[in-house]
Amino acid sequence: MVSFKDILDDILRVTCRDKSLVSIPFGVASLLGSVASLVPFITPPITADQVTLLKKDNIVSEAAIAEGRTLEGMGIKPTLAAAILPTYLARYRPEGQFTQPGAAG
Repeated sequence: MVSFKDILDDILRVTCRDKSLVSIPFGVASLLGSVASLVPFITPPITADQVTLLKKDNIVSEAAIAEGRTLEGMGIKPTLAAAILPTYLARYRPEGQFTQPGAAG
C-alpha cells in the first residue's frame, strides 16, 4: 500500500523540489479548505472535500476483487508510477526537463 505522503515524496523527488511536508490534523485541514474555498482569487492548497476523501484508505475492497472489478479484471495492465512520473512531471522541475535528477530547487 502506498500512503499519500509517499506519493507527495515521489512528486517532490521527480520535480527536484526540496520542500518540507507538514502533517496537520483533519479538523485544521478541513477548516483551511473551507475558508480558502470562499476566497475567489486563490487556489486552496486543499479543499474540504479532499480532506473528507483522505480520512479513509482508498483501496480495492475484497468484494470488488471477488467480482473482478479491478484493473486486471478489466484487462488493464498496471504500470509502475516510477516508470511514468518523470514523463508527466518533468515540466514542473525548476528548469523543466533540463533539470538534472538529484538537483533541488
